[in-house]
Amino acid sequence: MALDFKSIISNNPWLNALNWFKDIFKKQESLNQQSILNCPEGTVPKRLSAYLLETDEDRKPVKLLAERYEFWIYRQLKKRFQAGEIYLEDSIKHRCLDQ
Repeated sequence: MALDFKSIISNNPWLNALNWFKDIFKKQESLNQQSILNCPEGTVPKRLSAYLLETDEDRKPVKLLAERYEFWIYRQLKKRFQAGEIYLEDSIKHRCLDQ
């Protein structure tokens, strides 16, 4: 919650998801309480939508499966962090490669 991550990619969907989580948790709300419309675009791949989203009879997404989605986002953040796509400016070990 206290760390300010940056990205070398403008409008990074994974960083947007992290900031969305921070906003939710600052309000002391649950991810289960959030509308699917607020979910950051580009964070639910089609191949995993059946596992991350609850759908209605018409196969339209109606709700996030919060625990799975949260795990998915943290896993993607870890991968992006290790690749240097997401970094901490004040870190010696995990800062932008340009520095």
